Amino acid sequence: MSQLSLEQLMIQVQQQDQAAFQALYDQTINQVYKIAMAILRQVSDAEDVACDIYTKLWQQPQAYSENKGSVLGWLSVITRNRCLDILRKKQNQKKLRH
Repeated sequence: MSQLSLEQLMIQVQQQDQAAFQALYDQTINQVYKIAMAILRQVSDAEDVACDIYTKLWQQPQAYSENKGSVLGWLSVITRNRCLDILRKKQNQKKLRH
């Protein structure tokens, strides 16, 4: 399974192949986590984001299509966007407290 490209793995994930999902996770989790840590700078938040990303990936694999770029690029973008959502939410909560 590990000799398949990320794009090939994603096609199999879209067919609910659990082994392909595990291989895709194994090959991309470090990048997703690094992005989340770079933006959020908190381990628990970065872990939450990674968990959210892969949960949604498994639940809605059709959200990815080749016209969105490479699988790793797409995961990087959705990770960044999720992190920015969290930062905005935290800023709004701070504003409400003051």
